[in-house]
Amino acid sequence: MEYKLRKGLGNDKILQANALHYEVHLKEQEAIALMEAVIERKLLNFKYKKIMGEKSKKIGEYGEDYAEKFFNSVGWDSLSKGIELKCSNELHQNKNGNPSRTHGIDFLYTYQSPLVDGQLNNVIISVKDQNYPNNPNTKFREFMKELIAMLECYDCSEEKQKVLKIYRCNSINDVGILFWINNTGKSDTDLIKSVSSVRLEDTRDNTIYLVDNRRATFILEVMKFVKTKNDSQYSFYYPLTGRNLNPQNRSNAGKILPIEYLNSSVIPIKLEKKSNNKEISLFLATIDHFEADEFMRLMGLAKDISTNLVGEVIIAFPDYDQLKHSNVVNELKQGFQDADFTKTVSVINYINPINAL
Repeated sequence: MEYKLRKGLGNDKILQANALHYEVHLKEQEAIALMEAVIERKLLNFKYKKIMGEKSKKIGEYGEDYAEKFFNSVGWDSLSKGIELKCSNELHQNKNGNPSRTHGIDFLYTYQSPLVDGQLNNVIISVKDQNYPNNPNTKFREFMKELIAMLECYDCSEEKQKVLKIYRCNSINDVGILFWINNTGKSDTDLIKSVSSVRLEDTRDNTIYLVDNRRATFILEVMKFVKTKNDSQYSFYYPLTGRNLNPQNRSNAGKILPIEYLNSSVIPIKLEKKSNNKEISLFLATIDHFEADEFMRLMGLAKDISTNLVGEVIIAFPDYDQLKHSNVVNELKQGFQDADFTKTVSVINYINPINAL
């Protein structure tokens, strides 16, 4: 700004007045600029929250869609979805620390257990689609606390009473599943092992199963393999457990994967030839890599549970290689001391079957 001074007219006062005017004008401009910055920041924050909210919603929808397809693939059809469960415990809190009014159940599935006579399983499924932290314990406790609260309130809910009117049973087993996946594409992280040492304050004697990327990928790979065997019908094998002995209800196989198999390292499957339903094979798939001790263990397991099964026993690993492992397999068969049984045993790779040829 340029100031012109005129003699005899109080140049100092004119200068002071102009300076004061400039200062006031400058402060007004600064105030306007500051206000504009605040408004712009609020708009950016609003847009950011909106974008992140939409992204979070999409991630949540992806996780639930993936979970539903996963459970459908193992026979858990017609899942009940998006259930709002009334909270019955005033001590339960939401994420903001306020008393909970409801609990949102992602999926609910009910079925008669094939492993325990007369037992009805009510399965509460909580889906989380979030990356695995380097130390997942804190997040795991948070998710488990939420699921435990759901199980507690489900126990005395109208939803449970509706289910009990449909089924006849001798006992009821309310079970939880924490289905925690991430969409990074990594399936080798063993989240279950990472949180195995975590101690929870209250589980209410309910069993809760954890399904992570590694476990979900294992089961999906096995299902993909057995479904490509066009010459055979598949079903999950239900061995004698000592608690499913009633001959009136006893079935040794079915299309529903028992919840107990979710955390098992081995999935037993019955294969029945379409051309001859008396030609039956036992298929054992393991999540573990091929090792001599593991193969011997699985041969022993197959021999123990293959009652009333005839034909081939197929043991499937994710990394079996014919060139590397066939001699080891033959040596172990010789040491098993049951030639009639070991003749029926073959080994394959369920991820890359060509390596087993």
